Amino acid sequence: MNITTDYHVATGGDYCVATSRGSASVGRHGVAVARNDEARVRGKYGALLVVAIEDYGSYNIKEWKAGVVDGVTLKADTWYTVENGEWKEVTDEQ
Repeated sequence: MNITTDYHVATGGDYCVATSRGSASVGRHGVAVARNDEARVRGKYGALLVVAIEDYGSYNIKEWKAGVVDGVTLKADTWYTVENGEWKEVTDEQ
């Protein structure tokens, strides 16, 4: 199930797909895709995370990254964005 709100957050359970122009979160073995100038994603173990960061004020993609939540490179239940080509953890305050 995907849910999108005025805050541009999409969520999905296990084996689901969530896409958003903001934030996306999924369960085990799901796919989370987010795109905008402050995009962020998170998922449970085995989820595929995709982030596309746009140039502010345009829809041009300036960088993107994809990876699988494996507990080493990407931790479960942790928000991520991409910065300078690398994964960056995002706190709720950011």
